[in-house]
Amino acid sequence: GISACSSAERWELSRQLLEQMQCDGVEPDVIAHSSFIGACEKGQQWSSALHQLGAMRLARSSPDKVSFSAAISACEKGLQWERALQLLQDMEEELLQPNVVTYGAAISACEKGYQWEAALQLLDQAYLRKLALNTIVYNAAISACQKGLQWEQALALLD
Repeated sequence: GISACSSAERWELSRQLLEQMQCDGVEPDVIAHSSFIGACEKGQQWSSALHQLGAMRLARSSPDKVSFSAAISACEKGLQWERALQLLQDMEEELLQPNVVTYGAAISACEKGYQWEAALQLLDQAYLRKLALNTIVYNAAISACQKGLQWEQALALLD
């Protein structure tokens, strides 16, 4: 199915399966949409991921945490840090609480965009939400500081 295409990084086949569902009169559910967005992420197709997220909003299946996290990850891989931050804000406006995966992807997007201050702000937000932050999240924040030549900030995160 669509999720198998996601893991195989075959985003185009995933898109075709989603379209075939619709042609056959089967309304894709949130899992199908999210699987396609995940395939877009793995295939580095951030614009297709955002398009699908928008299509979900117009359809009957509202995006969930998985959908948003995959779209944010797609933006991260596509070096679209501003779009990633906008999606994080959109997610909260839709009353969905970001999790550690969501914050990790957004912080990584900031790191890749040389936005160390935004990365640290997101890290603070995640900490204030009492999320169980992991090594991946901290490494992304430290790397953002390193890219911004903010060694003191990076060292402070190690304490």
